[in-house]
Amino acid sequence: MVYFVRLVTLTLEAVLLQLVNGIGLVALSVAAVAGFFRAPLWSIFVFALVFGFGVDFFEGWVSFSDKAAGASERWAFVVPIYLLIVLSGYLTGVVGRHYVERRKKKAAAQSQ
Repeated sequence: MVYFVRLVTLTLEAVLLQLVNGIGLVALSVAAVAGFFRAPLWSIFVFALVFGFGVDFFEGWVSFSDKAAGASERWAFVVPIYLLIVLSGYLTGVVGRHYVERRKKKAAAQSQ
């Protein structure tokens, strides 16, 4: 149980670290736009790989703790972190699209 709590804490800290870097926010917004415009589901994996490897090779790190900074230096840890970021952005875009479509239908029904 303790190891699970540590893993969740490390994962959340790494996600926060990527969002603070700014590249995580770009990945989140790109995925939200892709979800809103109904990009195929496999695009999540493409975005996660592109952002994960791109950050691993080209970006410096803002560190909160030594464990998160050390783990974020490994691509095998960064790619799943970006998979979480991109997945949440994609789902946000899909929900936003659903909300807009439902709102349009409601407005059309009221105008008739």
